[in-house]
Amino acid sequence: MSIVIVVLSILFLSAIGYAILRGCHLLSAKDNLIAIGASYGLGVGLVSAQLYLYSLMYVPWEREFILIPWIVLFLFVLVKNRKRIKIVFPQISSWKRLDLLILLGMVLTVSYVIFEALLRPVVAWDAWANWLMQAKVFFWEGMIRPDMLTYMESEYPLTINLLGTFIYLMLGKVDDTVVLLTSTAFYLFLTITFFAALRKKYSLRYALLFTFLLMATQNFVRHGGRLEAGLADLPLGYFAFVSIVFLFEYFKKRTIQTLVLLTVFLSLTSLIKFEGIFLSVFIILCASVHIIRHKLYYQFLILGLWILPFISWQFDRKVMDLQGSYSTNHGLEVSVDKTLHALSGTLKELFNIKSWGLLWIMYFFSLFSFGIRSDKAVFVLNAIILSQFGLYLLIYNVTAWHNPESSIERLLMHIAPLVFYSLAIVVHNKIFRY
Repeated sequence: MSIVIVVLSILFLSAIGYAILRGCHLLSAKDNLIAIGASYGLGVGLVSAQLYLYSLMYVPWEREFILIPWIVLFLFVLVKNRKRIKIVFPQISSWKRLDLLILLGMVLTVSYVIFEALLRPVVAWDAWANWLMQAKVFFWEGMIRPDMLTYMESEYPLTINLLGTFIYLMLGKVDDTVVLLTSTAFYLFLTITFFAALRKKYSLRYALLFTFLLMATQNFVRHGGRLEAGLADLPLGYFAFVSIVFLFEYFKKRTIQTLVLLTVFLSLTSLIKFEGIFLSVFIILCASVHIIRHKLYYQFLILGLWILPFISWQFDRKVMDLQGSYSTNHGLEVSVDKTLHALSGTLKELFNIKSWGLLWIMYFFSLFSFGIRSDKAVFVLNAIILSQFGLYLLIYNVTAWHNPESSIERLLMHIAPLVFYSLAIVVHNKIFRY
């Protein structure tokens, strides 16, 4: 029964996001698959914000208080747009045998990830000590208390923690096994968005093939099911990729609706982990260059709103006097040995075929073979990927207790979907072209 409740909760979150996307006409009807892929992340962000605001206003975290506003909104959107909302499923019967074989591989991979998620409770220390610990405490207390955050020495944004709390509230109890399905959902909705983005540009078989390669990469499988390295890294990769999809849509359309979507997902990206704020900044810079080139200066008023939720959280941290381990224990240390260690540890992970396959080897090979500017989209992707990658190397070089062995595998997850997308474009443009 717990599994059913969690699955229904995930579908409910997706329905909230989908209702907003369709009700506000933020995406065209032909982008239905992208809307489905983005709906889960939007729903997660909205419900997390709802719980946070309820806590500030002392509104009880009762199921009816949480669910009824969204149910009313969903019904209103459904009635108002009943003639426009059409969910069209692919005509699989017309697919060729090889396409069906790839699809079967994708279904089996997702099934394995779900099995892994339900096989055991969370095993990673990061998840126990941070993400799920806070989720459980919030659930037991029925609110967010500053003294709890101070005691747990936490200064991370609370989006992922409150997602766990929402699941516990729907269950009516703590269950550290079925809650892992929320990460499986990030894995699934990432693949849906990835496939939708490729399918808009390329053939069905090509989109299926690269989506399967992403899904079957061991690190994505582990983060989607086993969660060996915490709960926030795959979600950050998901939000960053969805932001990139909307960035490219904005490049093409330059509409206010697309810019609003981009701004919302950039805000959510910055509220997952601190690494997300830098990813958001790099994407913002790309959007800003586009705005300046096309002299759409008034759109800076919308784009600038992305930072407000993060600033609000920083203000709340100051009010609650949260000074966690992240800000107090990260001294600076620069040395030749540390630089060599950072480079060697990072290179070792990039060549870790067991975890990543040939992903990073092929990516850097494509950079040396075809250059950074082989395509406008590829140039933007490379600028963001290499900027974030360089930031991680800088952190390893100048901070006292960061080292690649403890975190590089997780950090690379943030930009790995972008790397897959970049490779898909390069391979198509330079090799296959079909």
